[in-house]
Amino acid sequence: MRILITNTGPKGTGSFTVVEAVAKELLKLGHEVRLFYPDSTLPEDFIDPDVKKCCHVWKFPFNENGFIYYSFPLMIPDPHPRSISNHTLKDLSDNELSFYFNKCDELITYQINDFKPDIIECQHIWIFDHIVSKKNLPYITTAHHSDQMGFLYDLRMQKITKESVKKTSFIFAISEYVKQEVNRLYGVDLAKIFVLTNGYDHSIFFPKKLNRKQIFKEFDLKIPENAKIFSFAGKLSKTKGIDYLLKATNYLKNQNIHFILLGAGSIDKLIHELPKNSYTLKFIHILGHQTPENVAKIHNISDFSILPSRSEGFGIACLEAMACGLPMLVTDVGGVKEYAIGKITKVSDPKVLANSILELANTPDDKYKLLSKKAVQKAYKFSWKSIVEKRIEFYEKAIKLKKQVQH
Repeated sequence: MRILITNTGPKGTGSFTVVEAVAKELLKLGHEVRLFYPDSTLPEDFIDPDVKKCCHVWKFPFNENGFIYYSFPLMIPDPHPRSISNHTLKDLSDNELSFYFNKCDELITYQINDFKPDIIECQHIWIFDHIVSKKNLPYITTAHHSDQMGFLYDLRMQKITKESVKKTSFIFAISEYVKQEVNRLYGVDLAKIFVLTNGYDHSIFFPKKLNRKQIFKEFDLKIPENAKIFSFAGKLSKTKGIDYLLKATNYLKNQNIHFILLGAGSIDKLIHELPKNSYTLKFIHILGHQTPENVAKIHNISDFSILPSRSEGFGIACLEAMACGLPMLVTDVGGVKEYAIGKITKVSDPKVLANSILELANTPDDKYKLLSKKAVQKAYKFSWKSIVEKRIEFYEKAIKLKKQVQH
C-alpha cells in the first residue's frame, strides 16, 4: 500500500511524534510511505533515518511575489521550537490566507501526482485535509485537539473545516475526549469517528537506574540530591498551565520540591503577566527543548511528573513519563485523565495545585513503588505496532468505500 501522510507542523509537535512512529511501523510492515510537512531551515532535529528518506519538506522561509514567508502559520498562539515567526493563521489577511491555500494546493497536487498514493492520512482537521478533500482520493483525518483549539480560536477556519470533514472516510481521534469534541464542534456523526490513541517509543522511554549527581552535572542543575523532583515536558505556555505551576511554587517554599521543565518557549511573557510576589523561580529549572533521549534521562532522575494543563488532547508526554516509572499529577482535562496513573486534580487556583503536589510528593514508599509499577504497566499497553495495525484496517476500508462510490 502507498500511504501519503501530511502533517501541519514539523518535529517538536505531538502530531509529528505520531506520524514519525506510524511511518516507521508502516515501513517495517512493507508499505510505501511519504511524509509531507512544512519546516524551517533551523538546524535539523533528529528524525529516524528510515523515516527521513520518506520526508518531503516544504522549506521555510521562502520568497515569492516579493514577500518573505518565514514560517508556516501555527494553529494556536503556543510557542513552537521550529517556528521562526510564531504567527498563526488567524494573523493573516484574507489575501495571505488565500495565498497559503493556493500554495498548499500546488504542493499537495505535486505530492499526489508524484507519489500516487492509495490512501492519504491528514494530521489535523485544518488546511491540508481541506485541499485533499477536493482530489477525489480516499483520505482519513486525524484530530489531535490542537486543531479543535484552532477551530475555536480562528473563526474563518470553521466553515472550511466543517466542509472538509464531510468528505473524509473516517476521523481518528486521539482520545475519547477528542472524539466527543469533534462530534460537538463539527457536527460529525459519532459512527464516523474512531479513537486511535497515541503511543510512545518503547526503546527510549523505560525505567533506568541513573546517577542523579551525574545527570545534575550534565545539565548544570543546582538541585539538592535529596530533593523531590517533578519533571514537566511540553510547551511553556498557558495552555499547559505553566503559570499555575509558577504560582503554586509560592506555597511550596520550604518543601525541597524542585521542577525541571523541558519544552519550547519562554516563561518571560508569563512572568511579566504575574504579580511579582505571586511566584518564585528558586525551585524551577528550565532546560528548553530537548531530544527524546534527554527527556528520558530527566524522567529517570525524577520522582514524579506533572502536566497542569488547561486543555489536553491526549498527552504523549504523560505516557512517556509513566513509561519511565513516574506517577503523574495531571489536571482533570481532556484525554490524559483517561489513562494517567497518580493523582488527578481540578483545574483550579494555584493553592489547590500546590496541595496536590505536596500530597503526591509525600506518598509513602510502599504506595509509591506500587504507583510506579502501575504507571509502567499502563504505559506499556500503548504500542505503536498495534495502533498502526488498526490504522491499516481503516486504510483498507477507506479504499474499498471509495471504489464502491466510484462504481
